[in-house]
Amino acid sequence: ERVAVKIQRPGIRKRFVEDLDTLMTLSEKAEKHSETARQLSLHSIIEELRYILLQELNYHKEAQNLIVLKENLKGFKHLFVPGIIPSYCSQRVLTMEFVDGQKVTSLSPFQLENVPKKELVDDFIKGYLKQIIVDGFAHADPHPGNIHITKDHKLALMDLGMVARFNNDMQEAILKLM
Repeated sequence: ERVAVKIQRPGIRKRFVEDLDTLMTLSEKAEKHSETARQLSLHSIIEELRYILLQELNYHKEAQNLIVLKENLKGFKHLFVPGIIPSYCSQRVLTMEFVDGQKVTSLSPFQLENVPKKELVDDFIKGYLKQIIVDGFAHADPHPGNIHITKDHKLALMDLGMVARFNNDMQEAILKLM
């Protein structure tokens, strides 16, 4: 079976922590000496960044996120979330189904000619609405590198290291806004 394997570089967690510690120190100093840094709550932003980035280094968590999103979006004909191969996953190795496709932004107009664009866009929008409003669990990093169009004309959502969670109050507020 063809698979994709994501392997964490040795020592990367230590380097991330060191760099984030440096940013934390700089943000504390910036808030002491800059009204703008205090108004922006720079230190809080760096703390949130630290939390997010360290979460992305846990491939067990990413594997679980892939499982949840795959289940949540199973009813969408034009959306695909790669399944994981659990026996070949660890905290630093993630093995999943291979996605045979290309980044959405790298396809030429000629390549897009036979793609059911309306159906893809409809499923993508409805899929995100379901993720946010119904499931309270959404792919939080949907840039072109993480969304590919497969050979069988589906949108593949990949890299679930970063997800957003919405509690009932947030979901209700979003519905009211809509």
